Amino acid sequence: ILFVFVFISALAIFKYLYSFGLRHNVNGKSAYVIRKKINADVISLGTSNVLFSIVPDTFERESGYTIYNLATNHASLAENLVHLHLYLKNNVKPKLVLLGISAADLTLSDWSFHSYYFTPFLHDSLIAELSRQEDPDFYYLGKIPFAAYAWYNEFTNPLVFKGYTHWLKSDTLAYWTKGSYFYPLDTMG
Repeated sequence: ILFVFVFISALAIFKYLYSFGLRHNVNGKSAYVIRKKINADVISLGTSNVLFSIVPDTFERESGYTIYNLATNHASLAENLVHLHLYLKNNVKPKLVLLGISAADLTLSDWSFHSYYFTPFLHDSLIAELSRQEDPDFYYLGKIPFAAYAWYNEFTNPLVFKGYTHWLKSDTLAYWTKGSYFYPLDTMG
């Protein structure tokens, strides 16, 4: 029984450490919008088509409105909903939300739901329900301490380590706020 107690305690500690790392990886948009006050007039959501098509500086200069590009690569509609939900938890409601939709978004076999981005937020009822619908194995494993992180460890490990790098360096700016729209090879997030 002592072994079981020690094992479950170790899993709980790993869960906390991984959650901390992911919440501090500001290159991940879910962590960034929860930690930063952005309060843009316009939010854009969608897949990489939107991510690389909307240039905030040009949009702001031409429209007079501030914009935050919340689009991510291969984002499903459910994933866009989660990102908007997290944004609204920490920011003022935007005047306008632009959602880029492609034909792939309208099929039953649409984009994958990147559950591992949202692991630290599974306590949120909307995120938990979407995870249950979109990735049931991940959702049910999430009931076991640390199992949700281990399920996608090849994706979460680099994100967690980058989060600790950001925390240790007090780096609070995501790569896209430093003038780059391209994915840096060392961030994984």
